[in-house]
Amino acid sequence: MIVNSPLPDIEIPGTDVASFFLGVKGSEIPRFVRSSNNETPENCDSVLLVDADSGETLSYRQLLITAYGFAYKLREELGVGEGDVVAVISRPSIYLPPIHFAVLLVGGVYMPLNPHAGLDQLGLWLTQSSARLVFAQPDLLENLELGSSKHAGACISAIDEEEIRQLATSDEILDRQFRSPLFSIDNDARQSRSTTAMIAFSSGTTDAQKAVKLNHRNLISAFVQVGGYATSHHSSGLASES
Repeated sequence: MIVNSPLPDIEIPGTDVASFFLGVKGSEIPRFVRSSNNETPENCDSVLLVDADSGETLSYRQLLITAYGFAYKLREELGVGEGDVVAVISRPSIYLPPIHFAVLLVGGVYMPLNPHAGLDQLGLWLTQSSARLVFAQPDLLENLELGSSKHAGACISAIDEEEIRQLATSDEILDRQFRSPLFSIDNDARQSRSTTAMIAFSSGTTDAQKAVKLNHRNLISAFVQVGGYATSHHSSGLASES
């Protein structure tokens, strides 16, 4: 028996995750932000991220600038390129999205890791993924460095939140030039399917934890489908009431 979905068909854009979510290609961020400065559209200064404890915020404009600036650091200072795995070990923070998008802007693979995991488990994940670079919050960094011999030669660096704050308040980073173009996928479904954007690890509930590669199309498709589902239910009056 064939059951047809009551939901409408959806179109999965053949693009990359950063361009899809940021709404602009990485190489076009400087022009976009500067034109936004001139036109001062309200949505560009809309708050996107809020720290529930401190009340600190990041606007859409600040997210674009910090992602671009951190991408410059990754590419030009740390040599991260397409296909390189960048692991991030951190508790929730409004500064994680800029790092996440920066990794994707240079064509890297973002890999978030559980900050409560033990050194042996972290070492195993880093070895399995062949991570090139590891970012960790300063208080997590000390323990990680103690076990660095187990981390397959990955470069370990602290997440400097003050550095990211400074990026968010200055447009000067937009003047910096990359020696090679930032990564993007232009209407190419095949490349979107074949290019890894993120590595996540299974929970290990029933077996050993396994690395799961998620390509750009996987992540965009998941968002578009959930967004389409929510829109359909709201428009048809099926949304549950809280």
